[in-house]
Amino acid sequence: LAGDPDDDVRWGVACHVAAPVDVLVALAADPDAYVRGSVARHPAAPAAVLTALAGDPAAYVRRGVACHVATPAEVLTLLAADPSADVRRGGARHAAAPAEVLVALSADPDAYVRWGVAVNPAARGCAA
Repeated sequence: LAGDPDDDVRWGVACHVAAPVDVLVALAADPDAYVRGSVARHPAAPAAVLTALAGDPAAYVRRGVACHVATPAEVLTLLAADPSADVRRGGARHAAAPAEVLVALSADPDAYVRWGVAVNPAARGCAA
């Protein structure tokens, strides 16, 4: 089903909790942004896939990467400078965001990004 011609079917596969990692890797290159975004949000998405998807042209996909628990710190640092406020907000709320990222995002021009830092328990010393 991961190769089905219908986007909705491939999206369903990418969302499935038991989707095998090799299928997620394949779907990370899907032409449909919602399929790739579902891969970015999948609990079993490997760090290498998340790192690759951090450069996706669709902000929806990059936001999924910014919110994923397994996203490496260096990728969160990269996404902190993303042109999309939605992506930056995802990184601002990430429990493993490096302190320097949270400090930078606490001065973001977008209020919702700053809100993300304010509600992040990891931002104890950054939200003053």
